[in-house]
Amino acid sequence: MATKLTAKSIENIKPTKTRQEIADELLTGLFLIVQPTGKKSWAVRYRIHGKSKKYTIGAYPIFTLAKARELAAAALRQVAVGADPAEEKKEAETSTVAAVVAEFIGKHCERKQRPRTIYENKRMLQKIVLPRWGERSIASITRSDVRDMLERIVARGSPMMANRVHEIIRSLFNWCIENEIVTASPVANLKKPTERKSERDRFLDDGEIRLVMKAAKEMGGPFGAAVQFLLLTGARRAEVCELTWGELDLERAVWHLPASRAKNGVANDVALSPQALAILKAMPRFVGSDFVFSHDGAHAVSNFSKYRERLAAMLPETMPAFTLHDLRRSTASGLARIGVPVTTCEKILNHVSGSFGGIVGIYQKHDYAEEKRKALMAWSDHVSKLTDGIRRVA
Repeated sequence: MATKLTAKSIENIKPTKTRQEIADELLTGLFLIVQPTGKKSWAVRYRIHGKSKKYTIGAYPIFTLAKARELAAAALRQVAVGADPAEEKKEAETSTVAAVVAEFIGKHCERKQRPRTIYENKRMLQKIVLPRWGERSIASITRSDVRDMLERIVARGSPMMANRVHEIIRSLFNWCIENEIVTASPVANLKKPTERKSERDRFLDDGEIRLVMKAAKEMGGPFGAAVQFLLLTGARRAEVCELTWGELDLERAVWHLPASRAKNGVANDVALSPQALAILKAMPRFVGSDFVFSHDGAHAVSNFSKYRERLAAMLPETMPAFTLHDLRRSTASGLARIGVPVTTCEKILNHVSGSFGGIVGIYQKHDYAEEKRKALMAWSDHVSKLTDGIRRVA
């Protein structure tokens, strides 16, 4: 006999010595299972091809009454069109995370996201998620698994990366639900591990730039070189650290940043000052590798937290902390200090909003190549003077 189930009545149901199956009066086919131990769960009973079948939804209260009815109704709709939800769930439970991620990238990321977003999401999934979960069933991933992964990322000093991994895992499982690969997300109602900080306004003044440039030169290696290059060009961290020789025209002193690597999906030509060229020409070239800033040729420079700490140890203890992105803001602020117009600064930073947003961006097609070159030359000269270097010969 069916029972009119409510949230309160479910809480009041007591276990007995035998297993109970309590039918839901509102949705025929949905049952609340109550074990002698007191554990409660949901299941759907139906007939297909003349056979009686059971589809397990999951445990209560993880699956509330409302959610159980929603999922049961979806399962019964599948039955109505000749599909077997129990068999489909069994197939999903054998699908590995690696297989599902590959499908997610191909059918979701590459069709709906910008090139730079695709690149970042693929990198996080392939470098962080798959090494831990790749061979596991997608249906076996639990809330504890997700929390453990995020806590490990925070513990190694990358709280913002943990937030981004949280976001891509959430998107992955939401997509899985939409495509009926899983029935619930282990990320549901799981907060990001770190509250996003408000917009940063940290930038280095001339005295701090002098200290950082000197320390980066002393530090050497691909990270020290990348820090100097970041300050001289104002480019983004990933754009610089994953720079390849194929993007450089050293004879014309131009770096052609392709749209696929630009955060906003817009290609940008970056003028290279003699100081920036000197940094590039000093970098070793590994056989079979195209990365400019690399320890081994096989990988672009990474482990930013570790190297940033090493750089910070070479600076005065009284100097406030800074991130690599703060160097980009420092270049923008420095350009303004030496009199570079805002419009030229925005072109150097490859911004598509601000002065070039809206209707202006549609009709204003001047590339500012000469203005950008002169500004970056003047900026590099300014930085050289700060570090007691040799000025560029006109």
